[in-house]
Amino acid sequence: MTKEDYKAKLDAAEAEYMKTRNNILLEYAAGIREFGIGDIIKEEDGSIIRIERFGTIKYGEYPTPTYTGPMLKKDLTPRKDASTDTIHYGRATLVKKAEI
Repeated sequence: MTKEDYKAKLDAAEAEYMKTRNNILLEYAAGIREFGIGDIIKEEDGSIIRIERFGTIKYGEYPTPTYTGPMLKKDLTPRKDASTDTIHYGRATLVKKAEI
């Protein structure tokens, strides 16, 4: 085995490890999600969003889900500036469940 072969095999093993690791992180975060697409949630600071997509962020040892969507006014209508916000898991409460 040459040095190039050695490096290529290590790089491939590292890439496979990172892919598997990321899949496990995403699976864990998806499993602890409390809210769904279309739900309206409120953060501790008062910001309100309608969830349009999920994300994942890793704080400390475990990954946590994030919820992103357009910001809403207190009457639950979209803001005029069409701004979006992201609310992190554990910092949100359900305002209104999505209507199916």
